[in-house]
Amino acid sequence: MAAAFRQRLPQAVVACESAQDSPFFNRTYDGAVATGLLFLLQPADQIRVLQRLAAAMNPGGRFLFIAPRQACVWTDARR
Repeated sequence: MAAAFRQRLPQAVVACESAQDSPFFNRTYDGAVATGLLFLLQPADQIRVLQRLAAAMNPGGRFLFIAPRQACVWTDARR
């Protein structure tokens, strides 16, 4: 996906890294969106990502994410 992104938007900066360890480009943000990410992580990793993201947000920044209402377990397809 990163290669396709770079091909379509060659001026954009791309990183392929885990959300748990990402420095978020060493920047701060007014907003962030997480689609299909947080609920796939273990609870401890969810907390870690949220803490790191909170540190990368500007005061008053907004965070939009989606997650199921009920706690669930996700079994990834293995090949």
